[in-house]
Amino acid sequence: MDNSGLPQLVSKDRGVSQRLQLPAQLQAGPFFSTDLPEIGMSRRQLRSKSIKRAKMNGLYFAAETKFDEMDVLRAVCRKYPRAWVSYYSAARVHGLWIPRELPQDQIHVSVEYPHSRIRRAGLVSHESRVSRNLIDLGPLRITSPARTVMDLACFLSTDDLTALIDQLIRLPRLAFEGIERPLMTLAEWNSELDTFHGTGKKKLVVATKQARIGSDSRAESLLRLEIIRSGLPEPELQLTFGHIGIPGFSADMGYKKLRIAVHYDGRDHRNAAQHHGDNSRDYYLEKAGWRNLRCSAVDFNEGFKTFCQRLRLVIEERRTELMVAA
Repeated sequence: MDNSGLPQLVSKDRGVSQRLQLPAQLQAGPFFSTDLPEIGMSRRQLRSKSIKRAKMNGLYFAAETKFDEMDVLRAVCRKYPRAWVSYYSAARVHGLWIPRELPQDQIHVSVEYPHSRIRRAGLVSHESRVSRNLIDLGPLRITSPARTVMDLACFLSTDDLTALIDQLIRLPRLAFEGIERPLMTLAEWNSELDTFHGTGKKKLVVATKQARIGSDSRAESLLRLEIIRSGLPEPELQLTFGHIGIPGFSADMGYKKLRIAVHYDGRDHRNAAQHHGDNSRDYYLEKAGWRNLRCSAVDFNEGFKTFCQRLRLVIEERRTELMVAA
């Protein structure tokens, strides 16, 4: 990772000449060698220590400048105005829940047929016969969140697509996210899906049937799917407890009748304030006769198999307790 914030995008400094005074425009982000006349620089000046070369062929940046993927995408879209941001780059821009193991340093764009794909080292170019569902995000033309999910259907598993659809239709929390409308409603998604006839349509149909409103992360979506796949009852999502006198707390999923609460502890649960809140929630729920089951990245990495075995035992115990009480 270098000062650009982009892994593996930057080559080593060749250091063949002294530093030079750079035009102010270069502080705005990366640029292509074809931009030199507009900037007022010569190709010889590209050999300065003040300039570094990116992994993408012909892309440069000022050595002291910090930039991110958005800056690279802006430079690419300036150079290729017929192209739009797509696939994994679009997913990252929209903050979609794509698997972490996927390549994070590839820049993806698409062009409409019959235009030829862009051939440039460090740039992944796709050819599309459909140019609809594009939106403007500042200077970028980019596929909409729904179109991005559909484009990725040929690469991702049905479960990963289910998680993405969960994200599209989830209800944001106004107090924490500043918005209250979902990226799209389930009805809007189904309408878009009806008009899609590309690769991966069958997976998208299955994923849509598996999707639910209420998952707040990819891990929660995959946990729910594994619970169902294990033969256990489908859990209710985003349980609240105001009805039993415990307002202000919630569980990611669980079973009200069995009084079982399931929590996935992601990275945001590691800070002291969140940890304190989790402990308070667990205390009040247990005092009210609920069982808390917590899982983490360790469970995620093994596909929640062991966790589902634990959950099965707790469900059986609860059912037995209810029968005895009856």
